[in-house]
Amino acid sequence: MRYSKPHSSDSQSLIVNNKYTTWSAYLGVDKLLNAIWHNVFSMSVLASLLFLAVTIGSPPHFNILTKTAASSVAASGTTTAIAATNKLLATFFPSRLSDGGNNSKKKNEEKNYNNNKQQKQKRPEGKLGSYSIPKSFSFKDILDSRTMLLPEQPRMPMHILSWTPKFGFTMWTLKKVDEELNVDDRSSGAVDFLYAVASTEFSDRFDASNPANLPLHLGWATQDYPQNSCAGSDSGCGSIPAPIFTFGTVPKDSSKIAGLLQAPTLPLTPCIAHAYDPDKYAQCNWFSSPSQCSGDKMYIEKYDSNAARIDKFNSLIPKMVWRGSDWRYLSEYESIGSGSGIDFLRELGLCHASKSEIIDSVLHSPVGDTVKKRVPPRLYAAVLGSLHPESFDIKFTDRNKRAPQSSCIDDKFHIFTSNEMDACGYSQYKYLADFGGGGGTSWKSTLWFLGMPGVLFHHETPMRDSFYDDIQPWVHYIPLDADLSNLEERVKWAKENPDECASISKRATQFAEKMMSADGLIEHTKKTFVEHFGKFIDAYEIRPADEHISTAVLTTKYSNDALENVKYAPTEPAYLGNAEQGD
Repeated sequence: MRYSKPHSSDSQSLIVNNKYTTWSAYLGVDKLLNAIWHNVFSMSVLASLLFLAVTIGSPPHFNILTKTAASSVAASGTTTAIAATNKLLATFFPSRLSDGGNNSKKKNEEKNYNNNKQQKQKRPEGKLGSYSIPKSFSFKDILDSRTMLLPEQPRMPMHILSWTPKFGFTMWTLKKVDEELNVDDRSSGAVDFLYAVASTEFSDRFDASNPANLPLHLGWATQDYPQNSCAGSDSGCGSIPAPIFTFGTVPKDSSKIAGLLQAPTLPLTPCIAHAYDPDKYAQCNWFSSPSQCSGDKMYIEKYDSNAARIDKFNSLIPKMVWRGSDWRYLSEYESIGSGSGIDFLRELGLCHASKSEIIDSVLHSPVGDTVKKRVPPRLYAAVLGSLHPESFDIKFTDRNKRAPQSSCIDDKFHIFTSNEMDACGYSQYKYLADFGGGGGTSWKSTLWFLGMPGVLFHHETPMRDSFYDDIQPWVHYIPLDADLSNLEERVKWAKENPDECASISKRATQFAEKMMSADGLIEHTKKTFVEHFGKFIDAYEIRPADEHISTAVLTTKYSNDALENVKYAPTEPAYLGNAEQGD
């Protein structure tokens, strides 16, 4: 009430104009007025409740309450009266006041929960979610995190980026003692990226002349996707002790391996290094912003008008096109993965089966319960496409020598070819597909197709690449289910809705053009890497006794002599250069 609250000197001019406050101030009866007010109010409420009880019946605890409340009021005093009133109201209006407002609190919590749930549903998949970088972690934690991420893929070991005031930046490859080195011949782009970004965005932190800058170590990898099988389970793998940055594909559900942080997807890394320092780092060789197609360069065509864009779209070949390897698909994840197409055909004894038996097993059979018995998505698309050549041109290729080079059913279904297709070839088709490979995504192909005149049919799997938060279904692409069971239906829809497809293609091209600009690449890096790397730097702790110890000695010390490291200075082309064509 206004009588019980002291007034500041600033409000005195208002007080003298209020006759009631002036009288109470002169007579010193503030407390008396308060007591009268609360006692009268309490008795009025009590009388009203007694009347209601007689009229409609009272709750079981009414008699107890009225006695308690009445005695409280009788005791009088401002504080006691207020408490009695509140207690009275709380009992008879529990939804608002009982238990100190706990029911109201519960409703608010439920409301907040629903709001949070809605926000979570709206949030793009794949972000850090509830994960927070630990307040502190050590070099040993980085080694322990490596152990939790095992097994490694061939050619994809874990590396350490080290920085010391004396030696600056150095790259290392971790390996088990007395085991052959898992040679990484594809990560030179990631090395250039780390050097370019760290030295530009964090130049003060890596200033060797500042004695406050202590040694730093960061774990990173370029694996296709996490190979530990728990990442594909419902429960996931839990949290790793120290954050590890990966330039590969990760689960959309970041809680599957909390702490595995996705840096820009590997094909983007040389492009980003060039964006940061064009004088030092060459442009990535799969992208050079051509306005006309040029071999395997990413293709973003320019148009004089929107009408010219639509005319171009309508002139494209009205088929879905795809070329790629017969890779396994998330084969380390027992609940969702599959083997290669040829492995599936051999496992089910279909190599010499009739055409109808193969069609039934590939296109119409129930979902298999194991990796070996589950239909590979790419095989599903290839067989479907061979049955409808008027709508599809989908084939495996033998370009990549690490993948199967043929199919055992090619005598019945023409699903293999030696004729690879480059950017110029893809750009002639209206419908472009990016069927996920070994890690469930297509890396470069998705960006390729977003920039082309045709419209992208994007394979929605449980995995993600670093730019997936920036593209949306029906805005930038037409979505396909993980098992591709809606492939035929979606192509049919596209043929019936050419204007909508042309609009989707336009927005996709606009995104690709912005994304692949120097400013767009740097913006993407700040969002996916710089922020997290800054928090990593703040949280990394090195013991005083370790400040002048080499990374090699630290590795031996904190792995109990189980690990060693080898300097990593790759000379091979960046990923998707000559060393990786055909993947």
